[in-house]
Amino acid sequence: MKYTKIEKEGYTLHLIQTNQFKTISVRANFRTPIKEDLITKRELLAGILSVSSKSYPKRRDFVMRKEELYQLGYGSSSYTSGSMLVFMADLKFIHEKYTEESMNKESLAFFLDTLLHPNIENEAFHADVFSLEKRNYLEFLEGKNIASVNLSPDRTYSCIGNDSFSGCMRLKNISFGEIEMIGGRAFKDCINLSSVIFPKSVKNIGEDAFLNCSNLRKATFLGNLQLYILERPQNVINCFKGTKL
Repeated sequence: MKYTKIEKEGYTLHLIQTNQFKTISVRANFRTPIKEDLITKRELLAGILSVSSKSYPKRRDFVMRKEELYQLGYGSSSYTSGSMLVFMADLKFIHEKYTEESMNKESLAFFLDTLLHPNIENEAFHADVFSLEKRNYLEFLEGKNIASVNLSPDRTYSCIGNDSFSGCMRLKNISFGEIEMIGGRAFKDCINLSSVIFPKSVKNIGEDAFLNCSNLRKATFLGNLQLYILERPQNVINCFKGTKL
C-alpha cells in the first residue's frame, strides 16, 4: 500500500494505492466554520445531491445511471466536527479491469457531474426535488421519537446520511429496503434496537454506524458476508462497537 499526500492551494489530496481491493473509493470533504444558518442548508444540499443532477434530473434516471455503472455507490451527507461543518460526498465503484473499459472514467465523471452540475433552474434547485427533500428533512426532525424506520423495498436509496437516526432511543425496528450506503453514526445510541438485517444492496457501512446500541444482539447480512468483510474489515468491526455482538 502506498500513501501520498498532495497539498494544493485551497484543498488537499490523500491518495492510497493498493491492489488489495476490487473497488475504488473516493471521498470529498468540504469544510467550513459552523454557522447556524448553514446547518439546515447543508442537510438539504446533501439530500438533493444524493438523488439528482443536471444530467439526471429525475430520481429514476439518476438511479438507472448508477445501475449502468455496475451498481455504483454514491451518497452525500452533512455533519459537524469540532467547530467545523463538513459536507461529505462518497463514491465507490468496481475497478474497470473487473467490468469493462472506460468504467473508471465514467464513474468519476458521474461523481464530478453530480457535485459540479446540480439540478438547478433559474439559480435555484428544481422545485419538485427541493420540495421532496425539504419534506423528508422535516419528517426526520420530527422523527427523533420514532420507533421504526421503514424504507420501501421497491425503491433503491443511495444513502442514509451520517447521524440520521443518532439518538433515536425508542427505535426498535429497521427495514432498510434497497439501501446502498449507511453513514457514520447513522444509528448511534439507538439503545432499544436489538437486531438488524442488511439487504444484498448494501455496499458500505460507515464507521460507528451502530455505536453504543447497547441491546443490539443480532446482525444478518443477506449479501455475501465473506466478501463484505474482505472488502471492509475495519468498518464491520468499528460499526458495532458498544453493542452485544
